[in-house]
Amino acid sequence: MFRRPFVTFKLLTLCVTLLPFGGCLMGGPSYFPAAPLSATVDASNRAIDVYDTDRDGTGDYSELRSADGRVRLLRFASAGETQEVAFPPQAGEGRQVPQLALVLDSVPFNLVQAAYTSGRFRLFHPPTRIISPFPVMTDICLDEFFRTSPAPGMETEYYDGTETTDGWELYDVQANSPWLASVDWHLPYSRHNQVYMSPRNGFAAELSRIERALADAPGHRLVAYCVGTSAIGFRQSQRGHEWALEQVDRFCHMLVHRMHGDIEITLLSDHGHNLVASRSIGLRERIKDLGYRLARELNDDNDVIVLDFGLVNCAGLHTRQPVKLASELVQEEGVELALYRDSDDGVMVASRDGLARVQRCAEGWRYDCEYGDPLQLVDVVAGLRDSGDVSDDGCIDDAALFAATISHVYPDPLDRCWHAFHGLIAHAPDVYLSLSDGWHWGSPFLDHSVKVAATHGNLNAPSSTGFVMTTAGDLPRTVRMRDLASDLAGIGVSLQDGQLVARSAD
Repeated sequence: MFRRPFVTFKLLTLCVTLLPFGGCLMGGPSYFPAAPLSATVDASNRAIDVYDTDRDGTGDYSELRSADGRVRLLRFASAGETQEVAFPPQAGEGRQVPQLALVLDSVPFNLVQAAYTSGRFRLFHPPTRIISPFPVMTDICLDEFFRTSPAPGMETEYYDGTETTDGWELYDVQANSPWLASVDWHLPYSRHNQVYMSPRNGFAAELSRIERALADAPGHRLVAYCVGTSAIGFRQSQRGHEWALEQVDRFCHMLVHRMHGDIEITLLSDHGHNLVASRSIGLRERIKDLGYRLARELNDDNDVIVLDFGLVNCAGLHTRQPVKLASELVQEEGVELALYRDSDDGVMVASRDGLARVQRCAEGWRYDCEYGDPLQLVDVVAGLRDSGDVSDDGCIDDAALFAATISHVYPDPLDRCWHAFHGLIAHAPDVYLSLSDGWHWGSPFLDHSVKVAATHGNLNAPSSTGFVMTTAGDLPRTVRMRDLASDLAGIGVSLQDGQLVARSAD
């Protein structure tokens, strides 16, 4: 049974641990210089950036970029001699290339794209947009990537049909994260609060630990996860993310220099961040005003369980009256969409002035509006019908719809709405709320303790769009999270049992 006294004690304990913390997380990685000593162009039109890596005032290392702007050649100067190394490295017969796969929580695609356009991350191929599943939560997203779905709950507080779990207790023991079995290094969840209190120091400490873990890993091959980028964005919004991306870029250059170019690196995020300050929607009060009884178990038709663990812009509710509850709550300020299952295994999506049914069909999806257009798809579907991508019986081709909604206000909405109730979460809520940007829901204690500068969770594009980029090769411009592992394997980056699998020889 959920124990409120334990939660109160736990939150008070967090207050203490959120004070500036000691040596367990202090320190940072061996950063690469922030800027080159000089930047020139040679006779072959290659940009040459010269760095002073030993801080003696003279250049000792250069990176040469080709016409597409990517680093293709490394030049090391030592004792009057110069050595040139092609980059990225190539696997040879029976040889494994050292590899790092680094998952950065909550980093949005648009900021990575902007950084790449400005000249950062030129060790990598251009970034690819990832469309994350809904609800946009770390466990759900990374379970899809590592193919460990379903997560037990939407978050560590969930209703299993008998009782509501103690979210803080389960969070400390990482009980809602099957994907962690596929990761070689991550900060224990019991220390996440320290990072959220001092995000820049915490993130630097994470990178330092990853640096050491990679050095100690067999074959220098490591899969790692950072929560610090989420904390930085949550507290400092865009300026925090931009700072973190600069540190990651310098970190990657440092690894390439230190390993003499003999490393492949893959960076990705689980989802995006909306970069909008928000306030609480006050969901409990609204539900009580509608005449329902807030409960921890469903013993009566009027009982409603409201899950309230983190501070995100979506919400999960359990009820025996999903149609009634969804139709009432979607009229409330701050609620953009409400989703629930219908009796035919489809998904109903309601907005303030619309209601539509999402169903699977042989080649894709059906989107039938009872009134209005809650997912803003009517014009998109009309265009696909004109191009022959909608069958006579109304089935919309999945690949065509995906391509047509990459930049939509709700990316890939039919697939994501349907899967929210099918296979992602073992104990899925009866009703999901996708909140408008500028609103959030979650722990009342946390809501009164911190100011939210960015969050995630809803169906909207900023929250739903993460990134991936790798030194190993080009990826499709946009991918679904559940397809990303296969796409990476296609260019030689395969994750298996928590260790990166060697590329086949070229």
